[in-house]
Amino acid sequence: MKRKNLLLLALSLLLVLSAFAGCAGNGSVKDLSKNTLSYKLISFKEGYAVTGMGGLKRESELVIPDLYEGLPVVKIEKGAFLNNSKLTSVTVGSNVREIADKAFEGCSLLEKVELPSSLEVIGEGAFCNCVSLVDITIPSTVN
Repeated sequence: MKRKNLLLLALSLLLVLSAFAGCAGNGSVKDLSKNTLSYKLISFKEGYAVTGMGGLKRESELVIPDLYEGLPVVKIEKGAFLNNSKLTSVTVGSNVREIADKAFEGCSLLEKVELPSSLEVIGEGAFCNCVSLVDITIPSTVN
């Protein structure tokens, strides 16, 4: 009886441990918040939206990538970089189709923005109060 209970306990422990086996790559939990932007999955079909600076809060030059975790980055969310006092330049990835309302509003040191030809929508006030902005070209694809 004791042997049977011990065997059941050992099997239960193995099951619990196996549930956590895929959580960490090399013995540590993967922390994406320190060196990356913040993202939100819109859908597996559509891709990701950038929602903020994540662990890059002190960066002055921002590059929004084409892909995140193998899916396209297609949008910059409303207020994603609102009142960021560090940004001086932004390069937007080639898959981004929309920059939402107030995405960069109040980025007072922002001087240069490079927009992709894939861009279709620039939301209301997206660059409002970007008083240092002197270098931006709006692609003809924007409605």
